[in-house]
Parts: sequence; C-alpha cells; structure tokens
Amino acid sequence: MSNRLSRGGDASGVSEGRVASGAVAPDVLQAPLVLEYPFTRSTGPVIGAFLTGLRDGVICGIRRSDGTVLCPPQEYDPLTAEPLTELVEVGQAGEVLTWAWNGDPRPMQPFDRPFAWALIRLDGADTSMLHAVFAVGAAEMSTGMRVRAVWRAEREGHIADIAGFEPIPPGLAQAVRPAHGHVVDIAGFEPIPPGLAQAVRPVHGHIADMAGFEPIPPGEVQ
Repeated sequence: MSNRLSRGGDASGVSEGRVASGAVAPDVLQAPLVLEYPFTRSTGPVIGAFLTGLRDGVICGIRRSDGTVLCPPQEYDPLTAEPLTELVEVGQAGEVLTWAWNGDPRPMQPFDRPFAWALIRLDGADTSMLHAVFAVGAAEMSTGMRVRAVWRAEREGHIADIAGFEPIPPGLAQAVRPAHGHVVDIAGFEPIPPGLAQAVRPVHGHIADMAGFEPIPPGEVQ
C-alpha cells in the first residue's frame, strides 16, 4: 500500500478541515441566522385612511400638487417627494389598462378559479392598481374594458376587502363612465317634461327656496 498522501488529505483519508462524511469539523465557526422583523409600524394617516375606506366600502386616492390622483394613495409624491395629504374618493369602476390571464391558479395563489391579473385605473384616478378580474375566460378580457369592484360581505380594512373586479356588461358601461373635470363630461342636455319642471327648480340655501305650502286633500290626511 502506498504511503503517498492524497492532495489536501492525510493517510486516514480525511480532508483537512472536514471529516470523511462531509460534516463540518468542530474547528469551523458557525452562527445561527434568524430572519425576523421584531417591530410594528402603524399604517399612518394615508394608508390607514385607505384601509379604513375599504372596510367601509369606499376607495380613496390622494391628490398631488398638479391635480392628478394616485390610487392606491401614497404618503409622498413619487416624483417630487413632497408630503401628500388631500385624500379624495374615487370610483368603484374603472378601465383595464393591461392584463394577464391565469387559467390554472396554483395552490398558493389567492383564488381557486381562473382569473386575470389586471392593472385597473379607477374612475377619478390617474394611476392604476393591481387586482383580479373574474371573467368567464380569456376571450372576455380586453384592454380598455370596463370593470367594477366586487366587495366581500365581511370587511376588515384590508386590500382583500375588494374580492376582485367583474366585467361591466357593454350596455351598462356608458352609464358608469368617469368624469374628468372637463366640459365634455356633460354629454348634453335634454328637455324636462312640463309637468316636472317645477320639481327640479334650483335651491340656493334661502328660506324662499321653499315656495310655500299647499293643502292636503282630506282623503290623504293620516
């Protein structure tokens, strides 16, 4: 039997610093690593208001100094870093900007049925939020389609309070179109039937807004 040592080892067949089984030798330093975040953070006045709104069935955005609205809201302007404080309510319907169909959800995904991931710009907002659209199939999805929020029956102040979004039938899509602060948001005017003209007279916050009283026919007095 040769007495020549193998490279990096000795006659016993044990490499320097390691035992033959591959286990770390006692002279190798070790230290456990525990990854944790041992602190809590309050949601603050902006995100907290957004989550409270979700609990109450309201979706909030926040207005930037240039008048545009971020939704979901952020505490600081992403372009100028200035603090943002003016919360505004946005619509519960919006437009799909882009989407990806998931026909076979994996076990760890939030839904157990086919759905589309979509970036949705809600009415009154200038940015989009990521959420799910529950469509019958990919053929029902399209960029530019109108969708509306579907709320959970029990809400707790979490983004999942919005269960997802559903397509708005084409016949109803025009009825929930957004307004953007432009004169063309008024599509036009239509005549008021003569019998209803008095019923829609304006009020101005004055006692004279109440034109007067009229007698109630005896048969209608309870």
